[in-house]
This record gives sequence, structure tokens and C-alpha cells, in this order.
Amino acid sequence: MAEALYEPYAEVLSVAQSNKDDLEALFDPEQGFAPRMRKICRDQILAYEETGEYSDELELMRLEENTWALLQAVMPARKTEQSVLNSPRDLLQQNPYTPTSTIAQAIMGASPLLTELVVIREWLQETAPAPSHPEATTGYWKFTKHSVMQALRTGAGSRDGLVKEMDPDAVNREDGRSLAADDASYEKNLAQALYGMVRAGRLDEAIELCRRAHQPWRAVSIRGSLFFHWKAISNENDFEDEEDADMWSGNRNRKLWKSSCTRAALNPALPDYDRVLYAALAPSPQTSLILKSACRTWEDHLWAQVSIMCEEKEMMELLRLGGSFWEGGLAAVEKGVRSVSQETVEDEEEQWEKEVHQALDGLKSVHVEDGPAADHPFHFSQLNIILDRSSYLLDIFANGLQNGSYDVVAYEYAPMCRFFAHLCLYLKMIDIPVPPNSAVIILEHYLQVLEAAGQRDLIAMYAGALGENAINRYAEFLVSLELASDPGERRLALTRARDHGLDQDSVATATAEMSMNKAFEILPPLKGPLPSVIGLQPPPPDPETFLLRSIEWTIFSETTYDRALEQANHILRYFLASGRIQLAQKLLSLLPVEISSIAEPEEQATEYLHYRQFFNIWENLERVTECQALEVPKMNRETRNSWLADYKLLIDQARELITKLLTSEWLVSDVETAGVDARRRALIRIRQIYVPELIIRLHFTLFNSRHHFPDNLNLALKLSNIVADSRYKLYEDFNNQSGRRLGDYLEAPPAPSSTYRHFMMSKHSKLRLALLRLSLTFSLIATSRAQAWQEDPPSAAATKACQILNKTLPGLVFFPGAANYTSDNFHYAATSTQNSTCTVEPLTNEDVSAILKIVGQEDVRSPFAVKGGGHTSNVGHSSTTGVMISLVKFDQITANDPSTTVTLGPAATWDQVYAKLEPLNLTVVGGRIPGVGVGGLILGGGYSWFTDQYGLALDNVVSYDLVLPNGTFVRVTDETEPDLSFALKGGYHNFGIVTSFTVKSHPMNGIWGGTLSFSANDSELVFSAVEQFSANNTDPKAVLTLTYNNGVMGPSLVANVVYDGPVEQPPAVFEEILNLPLTGNTAKARTLTDFTLGEFQFLVVPQTGFTQHVIPTLHYTVPIMRTMKIQVDAAVAKAIAEERSIATVGMNCEPYINDFAHSVDSAYPHSPSRPVTPGNPLSFYNDVADREYFEQLIWEMSEAIHAVVIQEGQGLPDDIHYPNYALADTPVELIYGENLPRLREIKERVDPTDVMGLSRGFKI
Repeated sequence: MAEALYEPYAEVLSVAQSNKDDLEALFDPEQGFAPRMRKICRDQILAYEETGEYSDELELMRLEENTWALLQAVMPARKTEQSVLNSPRDLLQQNPYTPTSTIAQAIMGASPLLTELVVIREWLQETAPAPSHPEATTGYWKFTKHSVMQALRTGAGSRDGLVKEMDPDAVNREDGRSLAADDASYEKNLAQALYGMVRAGRLDEAIELCRRAHQPWRAVSIRGSLFFHWKAISNENDFEDEEDADMWSGNRNRKLWKSSCTRAALNPALPDYDRVLYAALAPSPQTSLILKSACRTWEDHLWAQVSIMCEEKEMMELLRLGGSFWEGGLAAVEKGVRSVSQETVEDEEEQWEKEVHQALDGLKSVHVEDGPAADHPFHFSQLNIILDRSSYLLDIFANGLQNGSYDVVAYEYAPMCRFFAHLCLYLKMIDIPVPPNSAVIILEHYLQVLEAAGQRDLIAMYAGALGENAINRYAEFLVSLELASDPGERRLALTRARDHGLDQDSVATATAEMSMNKAFEILPPLKGPLPSVIGLQPPPPDPETFLLRSIEWTIFSETTYDRALEQANHILRYFLASGRIQLAQKLLSLLPVEISSIAEPEEQATEYLHYRQFFNIWENLERVTECQALEVPKMNRETRNSWLADYKLLIDQARELITKLLTSEWLVSDVETAGVDARRRALIRIRQIYVPELIIRLHFTLFNSRHHFPDNLNLALKLSNIVADSRYKLYEDFNNQSGRRLGDYLEAPPAPSSTYRHFMMSKHSKLRLALLRLSLTFSLIATSRAQAWQEDPPSAAATKACQILNKTLPGLVFFPGAANYTSDNFHYAATSTQNSTCTVEPLTNEDVSAILKIVGQEDVRSPFAVKGGGHTSNVGHSSTTGVMISLVKFDQITANDPSTTVTLGPAATWDQVYAKLEPLNLTVVGGRIPGVGVGGLILGGGYSWFTDQYGLALDNVVSYDLVLPNGTFVRVTDETEPDLSFALKGGYHNFGIVTSFTVKSHPMNGIWGGTLSFSANDSELVFSAVEQFSANNTDPKAVLTLTYNNGVMGPSLVANVVYDGPVEQPPAVFEEILNLPLTGNTAKARTLTDFTLGEFQFLVVPQTGFTQHVIPTLHYTVPIMRTMKIQVDAAVAKAIAEERSIATVGMNCEPYINDFAHSVDSAYPHSPSRPVTPGNPLSFYNDVADREYFEQLIWEMSEAIHAVVIQEGQGLPDDIHYPNYALADTPVELIYGENLPRLREIKERVDPTDVMGLSRGFKI
């Protein structure tokens, strides 16, 4: 409940700060600062009391309330000039009959300390606990009286032990005799109640209680404490009428009264409760022990000490003055007022002040029976406020904060920080000196309390009180928001700085700078090998996102655009030099257009324009690629001409833009001279990454388009001349010893000839190399990325098969050096790629038939592979050193009439399929990532975003066009070829080559979907939400996958969510995960194509190394996902420690409702009774030589996770493994299970000579 106080305190502070020069307003008894703080405490106390809980907090709040009351009591007197009164000496000299009340008031006015002590006593009385009241009585000692009267009537004498008389002194006079038990108990309760009323300063109430108790003598004793007062003889002129002037009150013989009270308090014959009451009425050093014996709390001790000092000071001064008729009679008047020098008066006052401070100082260690101890922070604070040692108090608390003496999780920590922060600010407002360092420390810690309590709206107000540190401290708070706040919240937080007197531009600049520094402390430095920009670009980890969003602080206002320019350049340098081009693009998209028009400083403006120039080129190249992908075989003439015009225009624009960049001093000149300037080194690094990339991409674009535009081949050669031109020194950009050279990009053979080696030794070898390789090698590219593999020489069987094929199928067979050979062997991952002896691109089923007959004939028996999309992670599954059968021409996508089925070629990719079917409002069950081929996915199973609705891809196949191993063509359906239909559903190329699939189509009207990004620090929250989704989701249209990655760029945690249907708002099924703290959210209503390309385009980029496996899992529990994260992190740490070429290790969770609910009879066993989902560990790496290392790493990681899956009851040791993810050495028994015997029987029947055994994969 204490959290509710932050805002009310801030409101009071805000009002007070507006009145900081008006002491009268600050000290107003109702609306002043301290009274309003006290009221807040009082309201909170009432709230605590209503609940009956929070006993510790309740006690603390009462203490704070009392402390604010103390401040309101003492501070106005200290800061307000008091009116000058007549001195007591002057009053008595003028009128020796001046009443003692007037003299006492003058004594108090002459001593500021006495005045303050009286105020403190009044505060202690006001804050004292409410006194108890004894039960009402019907008469004086009624039980004792009854006994006495009965004895008188009967003459039998009084009862044993009871008094015989009824006067108040009877108990003390008659030895051993007492009152009746009930009367004695009442007397004790009455005396204790009267003491409580005296302690609370309620004398009138005490007198009234005495009257009701029929004990007027007690009332007289209490009234005797009042000084004598008579306006008519006191030189007071403020009485309103004569009658009022003649009235007097108080005790004319107070001196005698006090002496009597003192004797009574010291009389051991009296009951203790009576002695305490008399000691309280007439406190003095003599009665102090009696009075203090009744003190239970620290406040009681303080009240007793203050009361003694006030009473003694008054009496001492009256005695020293003399000359008062009411104190000494006529004799005193005749003697007159004593003459004492001013010096003596001042010395005595100084000595008395020392005694007071010494006495009060002793209370810091006094023993306390009830309530908080003397050393409680609030008691310590109250004592030092009374002693006017506020600076000492603040120093002590600040030192404790700085030294870590206080437990920050203790319940009193936050309230104490809050109190002291406001005490500092209050003292400043009323112009009481505050130690500046201590104030800063206290306010700093209170800001931390506010941050921990989520009170972001209040930070600016308190940070503004830090003086010189205010801007940096508020900037630190803004930095601490990290990724939890959206731009709107950040802008509002920045605006609050201005509202509380801080310079908004300075805060924005400081925040941006601190944010960048914080990010750069975590991010890896710009050194080491140059990054690849064609590799996988994983989602940005939190530090990169934090760096990216640091720009927001300086683009909120035009007045900080100049700082934003410099900041943007710095961030762009880092992202580009790190190979994080998508992040650099995103940064540019955030920047306002006005930044481009900033001209000063010229160096920064030029650098920024150079980045704009580069991204204009990069976006143009992307449009070239997109346009190229629009080409389809069956365009009509008009459409084709229009496409050619667009394609040529984009290529020409790209060439012009790139040529302009290459022939200008882009970013920096003289690349060979790096210098010591970090900025220059970063710019050189950027050139060495992107200049070669632009040259190569342009060359490929020109060369690949030569069939459409023959002149582009000449333009490619002209590009080589530009590279070779010594004026531009572009060869320097290829000459980074720690990074890539031109040969690395072209993947030249590792053992160059002696002639080539001679070229390398000459000074300008890089220029010649660029010219030679760009003009010849690219155009006649005879090598591929697979040359990193050191394969055995082609076998004689493969060579023979290629020779026969070349004669049988002229124009369809390609050898090393041909572009088609390169593209036919190309795979998504270099680790899946091999150099074949030749490649063949069949056009028809008859061509496929001829190929199978040739490779399988008895005198050939050549190894071969069948490739559709080339996305497998296992080497040899669609690659070979023998004959590569590329189905690239079988890429048809045809919607059949009626629109219930679609016919697909195995080389079509799923993103192409979705784009083709979307205008027809149709879709099919297919892959989730662009670039994945149709054939491999369907033949191996085929998970989809629609699996919960319609099953796997193989469950949706209506028929297959199949060329059997003997060359026979057959159309396979469940009805015509039930065994083959069964075998092809998960059986891959074990039974022939499939040249087309006819699959069921389904309605598609759009989806809602996207990527949710989280901080890896919130993994437990995310895992819990995914566990709930995995266990409880019942909506088959809702799909969620979770991916945790870690690697050289740090951890990332993302979920992909999809809902099938044209919904605009987030579906309720995702509410829990959407309510978690997000660092990114791209989910929206969109087309399936937009989702596929928009969210996963980065996965299209070819990889060097890619390895994955599968962990069959029923449901994903938090322990399972936690283990996945632990294993991923451990695998990354291991690979880094062992200096392997790791990029990323990750784990995908795919929590379907029942992925096998729509299963059909198939080779891949997927019964609805055992709906395991394919948990997917994977890794990407940068050296093909590390393939076996990462295969072992992923296998070990999978085994560790699988053990927890089994332990959690979500898996079995022999659960079926999903073949499209499984490692190559996975036993076929774990893939086909009990279906294996039937599959082998079918295989023996359709392929008795084992032609398909000449290819690799999961062989049965």
C-alpha cells in the first residue's frame, strides 16, 4: 500500500516548489508543506488500520507523521522573526505585581531555546497516545464507604484491613490499612488516567475527570500547575471589558504548590501511581527518577526530559529575578529586582543550552520498554531535528546509503528514502543549509526507489532537484527504460524534463550519448575478419536494438537534429562495419528527412549523404532481384515486354548508381592508409565490406541478364575496367588481410598455379586479379561454393554416365564451368553441397525415365542425386559427386478446375506457390520459409501454419506423377497404387522420382501474423506463456512457434504467431504472450506471402554451414524450454571456447494442438494417438570444415534436451523422428518405425535392382 504515497508526496512537493519563496505559505498550519505531508501519512494510517494488516508499515507511518508534525512545530519558530517583548526584568521593575504567567511568558520569549522546548513539549503532548478513562463511578470510595458506615451503625468496628475514615489521607495515615479492593483498583486506574492526560497536555480533561470521580482535591492539585494570571495587573490592554479584567486564574502560590507536589512524589508511603502523577505535575531534577519510571516509550522519555528542563528554566529564572510579589511577598518587592550583568545572563544561558543538549543527547541510547527503540531512524531523526543538527542527520543517512549499510529490500528502506528526500527538499525551500553531496546521494537513491516502484512519471521532478547533476541523472533514468518503453512513452518522459525545469535538448543529448555508450560496452568491437553480408542475419539481440533505438532521443525535436546527424553516422558506421545491413536500413527509416538538409559540420553531412547513396543502391539491387523473380515461363507477349522494360530500367539504374559510387571517393579515400582514427578505420572497413559486394552483385546482375540484354556482357567487361582503373584504387578494397579478398568472394581453388602465384607477388596483383576474375571467371564460372569440399575425383561410373547422358539428352547436361552446372549444384548451405561430375536438367517425364535407365544400367551404376529446392541440411541427401538430376524445369504451379486441387512441380518454392494462389483466394499446406522446395518438404512430411487444420503436407497429396526406378511412368493415387501412395508419403526418393504433386487446396482470405521479439532476460515469462499455449490452445487456426538463438551477436528470443483468417485485431488466444514485455512486434493482418517473405526473407540468404536435428515432443513445459536455453547457451560457449566458426545455435519449439489429427496411411508414422511435435535444434557456422563438429554438438544438445522431455513425460526414447529435420545418421527405425518392413517389401517390388540405392538419404 505504501506505493500509493509516491504521487501524493510529489503533488505536495510540486505545489510547495511553486511557493518556495513564500515562507508564510510553506509554514501555513493547514496547507503548508509539513502539514500536508502529515495529512498524507494520517490518511495512510487510517487505511492501514482499516485493513488490520501491515503492522510494521503502520508503526513506521505513525513515526513519519509525528516527524512531519515536529518539523511544522519547530521550523516556523526558527525561520520566523519573533516579536520583541518586554524583558521579565523590565516588567517587574515597572510592576512588581505582574502575574507570574506574564513573567513566565517573558522568560520564554527571552530564551529561543526555551521557546522551542515548550513547542516540542506541546508536540509531544499532541502526538501522545489517547489516555484511557476509568469506568464511571457512582460515588467516592463507595465500597469502602459502605464498610465504614456499616461499622459506625453497628458499632462492630471496621472490617479487617480497611480504613476507618474517608478523608483522602486516610490510607497514608492509618498503618497497614487500605481501601476496598474495587476502590483501590479504581484509584490506581484513575491516577494512571490522570497521568495519561497530563502526559497529553489535557489538563482541563483531567480536572473534569476528577470532578466526575468526586475527588475535587485532585482537581485542585492539577489546576495548581497553572501560573497565576490576572489581566488587570499584568499591563495587558487586550481585554474587552472590565468584568474580564477583574477575573484571575492560576495558582497564586505556585511555589508552595510545587514544593508540596515534589514532597508527594518523593514520599515512598504513597502508591507509585500517585507519586508518578505528582512528578508529572511538577517535573524537576529531584522527581526525575520517579517520572522516568513511568516512561514506556522513547517519546515518553523525551517528554519527561523536556518537561523537566522547561519547568526548571522557568523556576530558575523567576528565582534569579526576585522582586515579584507573587513569588516572595512584600519582602521581595522591597528588595526589588536583582541586578545581573548582561554578560552573566548570556554566560548562564549558554551554559544552560549546553546542559540541555547534553541531556537530550543522552536520549539516543535510552532504554525503551515499548515501541521503536531509541536508535530507530525516525527517533534518531527527531532528536537531531530538535537539536538543530539537520546537516549531521542528512550526512549520516547519506553515508549509510553510500556504504550499503541499509537493506534495500527491507520494508522501511523505501519509506526512509522517501522521507529523507523530501526532508532535503523541504529544508532547501525554507533556506536551511543542506550538505550538497548528501542531498545528491539521498535524492539519487530515492530516484532508484521510484524507478523500482515503476513511478516513471515522477523521475523528472526529483532529478531536477539534483542541481548540476540533474540532467545526467535524468538521462540515466531515461537510459534505464531500455527497450520496455515505446517511442510515445519515451517522448513523454523527455517532455517531463522540460516541465520540471530541465533543458530538454541537453537531456536528450545526454540520454542518446549514454545509451550509445551502454550499447557499445556490450557489443563486440569492430575488429577481426570482415563479416559476410550474404549470410544469415539473425534477429537483432537486445544490445543492437538498444543501440538502434538510442537515435529516438535526438529525433523527437528539430532542435537536436544536428546531434542526431552525428549520432546516426556513428550508429550506421557500427552496423555497416558489423555487416548488420538490415539494422542500418531500419535506422535510416527512423530518421526525419530534414536531417539530409543539415550542412554543418560538413564532414558529418557528407558521411550521412554517402550512406544514403549506398542504401539507394542497395534498395535498387533488391528491386532488381524482385523483378527478376517475376519472370515465369508462360508469360504472354505484352506482359513479357512490360517485364523486360522494367527489368532493364532497374538494371540500368543500378549500374549507373554503382558506377557513380565506385568512381567517387565514397566515405574515404586512400584505403591503404588506415591511421589511428577509429572513425577512419571503421569507414575503411565499411568500404572493404561493401565495395566488393556491390561490384560482384552488379557483375552477376549484368552477366545473368545477358540472355535478355546481350549488351550487358559488354557492360560487365566495362565494370572490370573500372575495377582495374588505378585512379579509383578499388583493388585496395579487396586487400584486407584480416578479412576477405577478392578470391574469397569468388571462392577460388586453394592451390593456385605457379603462374597465378607469380601474379600474386607483384605489387598490383590485386588489380590484375580483379580484372582477370571479374571478366573471365565470373562469366565462365566453373567453380561453386562447394569447392570448399575436398571430394574424391569423379568415379569412372559417373564419368561414363555423364558421357552417355550428354549424347542422349543434348543441351540438358552441364559440366564444370557452365552456369547451369553451378546453379544445379547450389544448395542453401555449402555444407550440403557437393561438386557433381555433371548435372542434367530433364524437361519431361521421358527425360527422367532416360536418366534413371542410364545411371542404373548394369554396366554404369553411377551415384546420383535428385534436387528440387536444395534446402536440406544433410550432405548427400540431394547432392552427389556423381550425376546431379536437377528438377529445376519442373516448377509448375497450376490451380485445377474446380478449385479443389493444385498441381505443383518439385522445384517450385513455397513462397512462389503462395504468391500464385493468393489472387485465387486459395492456399495449400506447405512450407513456412521462403526458398524451400516443394518436393523435399512433401516427400519428408511437411509442417505448415495450417497443420492443425489440415494435417501435414503429405496428408494433403491427392496424386503423384512418378517415374519408377525402371523408367516407367505412373500416376499414383490411393485408389490406383495404394502401396506406392503409402510409400511416397514420407518415403523420399526410395521408390523413384516424383515430377509433380497434386494436392488439396484450401480457402485463403488472409492471415493475422508476425514476429514477437522479447528480451532474453524475460525468457521465463515467455516460456510460461508458451507452456500455457502448448497445453491449453484449442483453436486450430492459431499457431505459435518459439525460437531461442544465441551466438556471436548475443541471444535473441522470438515467437512467430499466425492466425488463419482476415482478422484485424490480435486474436484472444495470443493475449497472454502479447501482454508480456515486447521489444518488437510485427504482427498484423496481411497476406500469407507478405508474412512469409516479410518475416523470413533473411533465411533465404545462402549459408556456409547449416546443421539441424529433431526432438520429438508432445507438449513444451517450462523445464523443457529452460533446458533448451541452457543447452543452447552451453553449446555456444563451448564452440567459442574451442575456436569454432560459430554464427548461431538455436532451438525451435512448435507447439501444435495435434499435428497428426488429420493423418493418412503413410510411410512416416504419425498417429493421432501420439502427436509428437518436432522440436528443432540447429546451428549456423562459417567454415564447412566444422560440419562434423557441429553435427556432434547438435546431437549432444538434442540428447540432453530429449532426456528432460522424457523426464517431463512429454516424450519416449523411441518416439518417431521427423525426417526433414533429422541428422543424416538417424537410424531409419526411428523414422519409419513399424512401417519399415512394409516399405522394404514395396521397395523390393518396385526397385529390385536397387537403382534408387545409388542415391543417398534415408535408405530403407
